Amino acid sequence: MGNPIRRRLSQREARRHLEAFAGKDAVDWVADATRVYMTTASNAEYYFQKNGKRMATPDTPEGDDPDKYPGGKVPAELYGLLKRPNPYMDYEDLIELMVLDLLLVGNAYWLKFAPGDNGQPQALYRLAPPLVSVESGGERRLIDHYEYRVPGMPDPLVIAPEDVIHFKLPNPHDPLYGAGIIAGGPRALDLELALVDTMAAYYEQGAKLSGVLQSDRSVPEPIVQKIRRQFQSMYAGKHNAYKVAVLERGLTFQPISPNAAEAGFERLAQLGRERVFQMFSLHPALVSGEVARPGMLDEAQQHFDNKVMAPFLGRISRRVSAELTQAWGIDYVIDYKYTMPEADRLNLAQTFGGMPGVKVKEVRAYLNLEPLGDERDDIVLNLPGITTADGGIADRMPGNQGGRPADPNNTAAIDHGVPAGGAAVTKPSAAAAARVRRSGGKAVEELYAITKELKVLRQEFDARQANNPDPATNSKAWNLALHTVEGAVEAVLQEGEQMTKAQRGSLVQAVELDPAWAGLEELDEPAAGDLRSAVTKAVEEGVRRGYSPTQLRVGVAAENFEGVTAIIAGAWA
Repeated sequence: MGNPIRRRLSQREARRHLEAFAGKDAVDWVADATRVYMTTASNAEYYFQKNGKRMATPDTPEGDDPDKYPGGKVPAELYGLLKRPNPYMDYEDLIELMVLDLLLVGNAYWLKFAPGDNGQPQALYRLAPPLVSVESGGERRLIDHYEYRVPGMPDPLVIAPEDVIHFKLPNPHDPLYGAGIIAGGPRALDLELALVDTMAAYYEQGAKLSGVLQSDRSVPEPIVQKIRRQFQSMYAGKHNAYKVAVLERGLTFQPISPNAAEAGFERLAQLGRERVFQMFSLHPALVSGEVARPGMLDEAQQHFDNKVMAPFLGRISRRVSAELTQAWGIDYVIDYKYTMPEADRLNLAQTFGGMPGVKVKEVRAYLNLEPLGDERDDIVLNLPGITTADGGIADRMPGNQGGRPADPNNTAAIDHGVPAGGAAVTKPSAAAAARVRRSGGKAVEELYAITKELKVLRQEFDARQANNPDPATNSKAWNLALHTVEGAVEAVLQEGEQMTKAQRGSLVQAVELDPAWAGLEELDEPAAGDLRSAVTKAVEEGVRRGYSPTQLRVGVAAENFEGVTAIIAGAWA
């Protein structure tokens, strides 16, 4: 059979490595980091697919759309096997223990119990890594069999390789066993244990007594031992801390131990925590929730989900598919991906919806909303040249109102109105503008309805955030609502470009009564009313001075007129 493989590492370390999690050598940071992996993996959604097509499960509602599951239905025995792998565990238990073993030991084992001729087992059991040994077959066969040494049994249980699912992490030193995170930095954890033990001893012994008893004359050894015992019994230990020592016979006490600040316990503990979390590729903020700057927690979560957890769970799902579910010709897929915070998703959706040529169904998909299911899904947003119901061509886009359709007022083909007894004017009258808004056609009305739906979603989010006492969250809600107000006010001022100078007085009322202010004022912030008043007064003063809508927006520095944009910019949190 040739020479057996000589291994640099073996499962001898497995038991000690597992002790780092709630064992004799437990390290709290290891337990915290491991729990993040365990709970994330066990709560991740998973599904089954056949030939790349998603399958329904026995729990899928009967009335659900069958087009969602072109792969058919998962066999009940396979679904039940993963949902309840054995009488002592459910799916979450099995997954969490597997992740724990895999991270700390580098190896995790599932026993496929009583597989039939088709390889379909009746149950799945976790095999404890410290009790498993992989026996090589030499040059002809890398793995001959597995041995499981059950406590209390004289002989090990011999298991065929095809009856074991062996999850393992890469190990350059051994082809049979994986190398876990503990093996990647054992001395770092030894330092952490030593630090915790030192800190505990420091405080348990009173954090005071450690020094030298000095005498001016020679003291016989028996007397030295007696004095040492008496001094320790009277003044050592946490219960005797801060007592006043009384020394006689010319004895003096010289302390030599540093205090807690000099020992640097706080900094050393922080370094140990950071080092452990680095070993797990985990940002400390995901455990403690403490952040040094806004947005750090979201960035840490995004990195962990995309760069760490998704590849890790992908490796697990591929191994389960290859060695378990393929016995049914089915793939097991863990559907794990980064979920963007609702506020960021709405912001990006608004920006996305403002791109020329985007369709309504694409914006809804971006928001994870179902399609409308009719011709409105194919409506194109913000596309220059779109034909209105009146046959006109939109020649100008509105301001930064993401997702808004081309304004039918901005067209050269719609009737601009003719004063009695006069020729056609180049600017539309207020009545003509109102008539255009009323007769924009069904397509334009539907476009505005879709935009309104996105706006309602944002306002609902703002309302929920307003009830959150967290200042950072409330300031984000304020900025979201303020962004809507800013876009609405700029759109009103841009519409003023179509008015004559005499008509621009109506801009004051249009700015003051715009519905967008409601979303800001729902936050119950006094500044909302002040901002509304300041913007309205600025527009009123600018119209009185005869400024153009552009000047109302950007200001006139030479005449000390600030402008609406600068006023709103000053209100951002």
